[in-house]
Amino acid sequence: METLMKEREFKISRILEEYDKRKTQIEVAEMFGMDKKHVSWVTQQSDYKHTRKITHENIRLGECISPIIDYEDFAYLDQYPIENFRK
Repeated sequence: METLMKEREFKISRILEEYDKRKTQIEVAEMFGMDKKHVSWVTQQSDYKHTRKITHENIRLGECISPIIDYEDFAYLDQYPIENFRK
């Protein structure tokens, strides 16, 4: 179970790393062989809104920041091989 959570954490970090390079969700999805909706879910669950990372410095009225990441919520990433995310 611990290995599974570490794999999810790694996949999320790779998705966000590439997304932070100003790539589109479609480009990131193609890069990792994923469905675009799953890239969208990862970015939204990681406090991104319309390509903007929500932080304490730029938060707008009505937005919130998730204080905790529960890797159980990312079970949909398990269908993608970890090899797709290695550099």
